[in-house]
Amino acid sequence: MADPDFIVTLGREFAAQMHPLAGSDWLCGADVHEILDEQLGAPLDPERLRQLRPEDVRTLAEAFNDFLEIETVTEEHVCKALAATLWHWDE
Repeated sequence: MADPDFIVTLGREFAAQMHPLAGSDWLCGADVHEILDEQLGAPLDPERLRQLRPEDVRTLAEAFNDFLEIETVTEEHVCKALAATLWHWDE
């Protein structure tokens, strides 16, 4: 089972990156978790995020675009959200 604090951080950092792109549509942590879980599977933890390949990041950008019904989420946005999330968990 994923660490609840990690999931909250993950949701917060992804929502912060996507909010300016999505306009009034605001992602909540549950939305982020649903998208990531659907695309990456379990477990959602720092180690899993560190192992993502470029094609995983591309898939996530596409999934967020689909969910938000926009075309402006790029791999760079996903990378920034991942980096911000992992910053909280790096030792």
